[in-house]
Amino acid sequence: SSSLTVLSGTWNVGGKSVSEDIAPWLMRGLQNEDGAMLLPDVVMVGFQEVVGLSDKKRQCGYVLEGSRLDRQCGRLYSYTKDNKVKAWRLRVEKCLTRMAMFAQEQRTDAAAAAIATATATDVDVDVDSKQNGTLGVDLDTKRDANSRADTKEENYGRSSASHKTEAEDEYCCIMYRQMVGVLSLVYIRRKWMPKLDNLKIDQLGVGFMGAGKNKGAIACWFEIDGKTFLHLNVHLESGQKAVGARNANVKVIRESLIAKHKITPDYVIFAGDMNYRLDIGDMEIATQAIRENDLKLLLDADQLKKQMQASTKEEQLFTGFHESPITFPPTYRFLKFSHKYDQGQSGKIRIPAWCDRILYSAKDASTIAAHFYTAAPLVSSDHKPVSALHEMAL
Repeated sequence: SSSLTVLSGTWNVGGKSVSEDIAPWLMRGLQNEDGAMLLPDVVMVGFQEVVGLSDKKRQCGYVLEGSRLDRQCGRLYSYTKDNKVKAWRLRVEKCLTRMAMFAQEQRTDAAAAAIATATATDVDVDVDSKQNGTLGVDLDTKRDANSRADTKEENYGRSSASHKTEAEDEYCCIMYRQMVGVLSLVYIRRKWMPKLDNLKIDQLGVGFMGAGKNKGAIACWFEIDGKTFLHLNVHLESGQKAVGARNANVKVIRESLIAKHKITPDYVIFAGDMNYRLDIGDMEIATQAIRENDLKLLLDADQLKKQMQASTKEEQLFTGFHESPITFPPTYRFLKFSHKYDQGQSGKIRIPAWCDRILYSAKDASTIAAHFYTAAPLVSSDHKPVSALHEMAL
């Protein structure tokens, strides 16, 4: 039986235009011990705070849709969406291009070595696969996602990857959606395009006054070979003591965004800056545990773990969801451009926490396998990006 490998990633970028290479995030863990590159069949990327929370002029246009404030901020909204956000998409697609080029170059080198071994002669093989290409293609979401397989190229467009990239290695962007600072991107390898069906995208704000889009979720459903997938990118309420507010966010997202579509997915990736903190009141206790790699002490105090283990029906918001073992230090809060935790140097004291999480669920738990769950050492934000790889049976 066939299966899909799904790479998912989440990163709160803190409202900054990041210039550092994101390959250590999206390519992390994809090479085996022999150095061979695994190309995921599906790549789901979620960003938070691509528009900074302190950027009130850009935020306001999203809060009251159709209002005078919204119209006043229209030009700023367009600027943000057309430039800063597109720059993030381009950065992701360049990384996917590198992945595809690297995998192709490895196959070319392996083929050349095999031929050389078989013939014991020099073989002229074209390995010029280092040309930079721009990968990805806009998807007109107004088109019919239920089209026949033989019209998929027309409906979804063609990838603009370099002609040096083999068709099966190219990625197509099937979803590109921004809601204030929340940005979701979903790509699939071209070979799966004929089997793509029933694409649906929706979003829900749960922020200011319970509806502002500074916090909330973007959801993307799609089918591949008859199996339904859901990618959920969220940014929940912040604050050390705001567990109740975060739980309320999750409840509204499940009831008002997910349930209303009456789709029962086979697989769900639930990722984002969930903002759950550690119930530890002393910075020194937390930092000492991190220095000693005593993750158990920290995980025992993790608010999300407690919610996932909740016993009362009212608290069981994460029923059916699982998380791979956490083996990396807390991903928040760091001094920017460093790997040092912010212990008050910025003027704010925040106990380190695993705010950035990737949960998963499957209709049949035996059909999904987790291969890795890791954080990357990028420094542009006060959060570290997180990624995970799952294999899902078709």
